[in-house]
Amino acid sequence: GGDDGAGVPVTAATLRCFDFSAAGAKIIASVPGVHKGRDLSLWGQEAMRHALSRESFPSHFRGSEIVGNFSSIGATSAKWLFEMQKTFSRGGVAQGEEPPGGGSRGTGVVDQQLGIGPLQLVWITVEEARTSLQGYASGASIPGRAQNLTKKDFIMTKLHRWRKSIQGGDAGAG
Repeated sequence: GGDDGAGVPVTAATLRCFDFSAAGAKIIASVPGVHKGRDLSLWGQEAMRHALSRESFPSHFRGSEIVGNFSSIGATSAKWLFEMQKTFSRGGVAQGEEPPGGGSRGTGVVDQQLGIGPLQLVWITVEEARTSLQGYASGASIPGRAQNLTKKDFIMTKLHRWRKSIQGGDAGAG
């Protein structure tokens, strides 16, 4: 094994070492409320489903893990998590080889769907927040209270650590 990146500070100088010229982004807002008709596909999960369904990806992304962190993990239901898992599994597998690095923004010929990948929910601990670049200020990213999760097996089986332990115990999501 080599260096997995743990402990490497992310700075502007570090990011300048990478070529992001092929990267693309789409901002999708989550807007509270009940949306109907045409507005339904403009926000949140429906907008994400629509955007990802137009993408094609290299075959090595088939069945890839879906890694997420969001507020109020403990307030979710099994049904909602499965819907989220299906949403982030949208898109197709392009025929032939695509250049590494992500989706083709709908330019590839799709011959198969990506398929639903396993869902991993990242859980940052107080200690990981304390020792992060932002310190305790990053604690706002702790997505709920542990006692709210322990009664929900459908969540507990998906929880992963924010980063590997120094001793190499938990592979986690990051």
